[in-house]
Amino acid sequence: MTDKKVSEKDMELTTGLPDDVEATIEDAYFGDNKDYSRKAGKKIEMLALVLKGPGLDEKNKTQWYSFGDSSKWSVRGGGTTLVNNNNPDTHAFNNKSRAGVLVERMFAAVGNGDAKKGQKFFVDRNFWMTESEFYTKLKFHWKRIEQDTMADAEGKKDTKDVLFPDVFLGNEAEPAGNAAVKATETKVESPATVAVGDDFDNLDKILITLIKVGISQEELRKEAIKHPTLRKNPKYIAALVKDNRIGNLIDKGSIVVDDEGNVLA
Repeated sequence: MTDKKVSEKDMELTTGLPDDVEATIEDAYFGDNKDYSRKAGKKIEMLALVLKGPGLDEKNKTQWYSFGDSSKWSVRGGGTTLVNNNNPDTHAFNNKSRAGVLVERMFAAVGNGDAKKGQKFFVDRNFWMTESEFYTKLKFHWKRIEQDTMADAEGKKDTKDVLFPDVFLGNEAEPAGNAAVKATETKVESPATVAVGDDFDNLDKILITLIKVGISQEELRKEAIKHPTLRKNPKYIAALVKDNRIGNLIDKGSIVVDDEGNVLA
């Protein structure tokens, strides 16, 4: 008979939508959300983000974000562009809409808490938030957050879990199209391209305090990304995600693992 160990974590029920995931926005488009359209009894167009990352299956890899009253907007260019019917020169969402919340969180994540700094990054990419290329090829750590749904045909609302970014993990796209023009003027570096700072030793000490016997390296990395002090340093987060910082600490003997790679101390 094999040893069996049940933990409190095994008792946590899930919604089916993963939490604490790292994913890249592989594609984005504006289009008909057929589930919402069926419930509302009319065509409802939204922003769709197609995410690529571990733990995301076909059902939840596409996340939908409403941009308010879709009758005020028109989808153009085969889903690549959104035009405001009242004022074609308007290129921003209402900050109360789900798409508006998404963009604000992207600004904050890219700017490491400084939304204005994050906005500068997107200005340099030279795409409006009403263009699909505004979103593509950016990698984030995503959190599951409960949101109100749009009213159905009878005016009833419900709640739904949606993924929102909270930590920026890099830009996986080379400058292309209009973005290349701005890129020649202002170089935008992914956090992973920045040299390791002298304060990494102190941050490593914080990382080591997060160790629990038997925790996997992936679980330790996720705990580190959520830590309020560590996440304030995008260079360190990039080192964890792209430069295998935990593996380097194992090689140095600062972290001890078992034969299966789980952390012991």
